[in-house]
Amino acid sequence: MLISTKESGEGGSVSIQTSSSRQLSGSIALTSGSSAFGESGEVMIASGPSSDGNKSGDLKVSTGTSGSTGGTLKLISGHARDATGVGGGIEIVAGTGISADQYDGGNGGSVMIEAGAAKGEGANDTGGSTTIKGGNSIASSGGSVIVGSGSSEQGVSGTISITSSDGIGTGDVSIGSGMASDQTSGTIYLGESLVRKNIVILFHSFFH
Repeated sequence: MLISTKESGEGGSVSIQTSSSRQLSGSIALTSGSSAFGESGEVMIASGPSSDGNKSGDLKVSTGTSGSTGGTLKLISGHARDATGVGGGIEIVAGTGISADQYDGGNGGSVMIEAGAAKGEGANDTGGSTTIKGGNSIASSGGSVIVGSGSSEQGVSGTISITSSDGIGTGDVSIGSGMASDQTSGTIYLGESLVRKNIVILFHSFFH
């Protein structure tokens, strides 16, 4: 089934909305059909391509504004029921700059994950936290968290910076392994370059 507007100099919009209510408004479910023996169908939501020199349309997914607590936006991949099954993954990939021009080719898009700001001016009005965590495990090892910069074929690989932001007093930066209840606690490694084996640890003094 195709729902579209007529072609014109400026394409028309398509709006899908449930009716409003004084209490609980209606829901919208967009799903593909189930399958008894094969794979279920895909659900694709995308903005259309644009001509050269123009920007393609943004894709925005958001929950509504609330007087008390804003709704949570959840991206949940499928679960696996079989004994050797693997749950579905979630990939957030920025766009590739596909132009190979040797003087000024395409640049890759950025990925930014930022928690919400606190506009309140009270002492307890704190900004939201950002947590990146590997999956838990009952019998084997928990999932890993890997933070790596991009490689480069002809230049320098990207930088990794872990800093607290500026303020009247700056926040702490803590790097630690977890506490072990029965075995040895994990080790913290400060790696060395194969070319120049230097490790520099800088301390900002409180005394000027």
